Amino acid sequence: MSTVAQFVTAVGALVGGRFYPQVAPEKAKLPYATYAFVGGVAQSFMEGANSDLRNQRVQINLWAKTDAEAWSLINDISDVIVSGNINGTPEGAPIMAHSQPPNMRGQQQDFMIWFEQ
Repeated sequence: MSTVAQFVTAVGALVGGRFYPQVAPEKAKLPYATYAFVGGVAQSFMEGANSDLRNQRVQINLWAKTDAEAWSLINDISDVIVSGNINGTPEGAPIMAHSQPPNMRGQQQDFMIWFEQ
């Protein structure tokens, strides 16, 4: 299991540290990515205690200058989440996106991740 901080550090390293919660700063340098916790599976025990693990569905939006760069980076991010210490699983395949202006190319993908609290 990993912590949220380990997740942010591991994925952020692939985009030069430009990995932001929910919204990137205005005029953020490309490439960059954002993440949002968009659900998950709530855990509790019958005796009313909460689990020390938290399940989160995490949506990642990756933005780059070209489709090829965006595709390569979302695959690198997936590799880190699935095969590294994060131990996440993809929830579907990446989705292409673009933003105009400033003509950015993107990929979006969701992952299910268990975090230590």
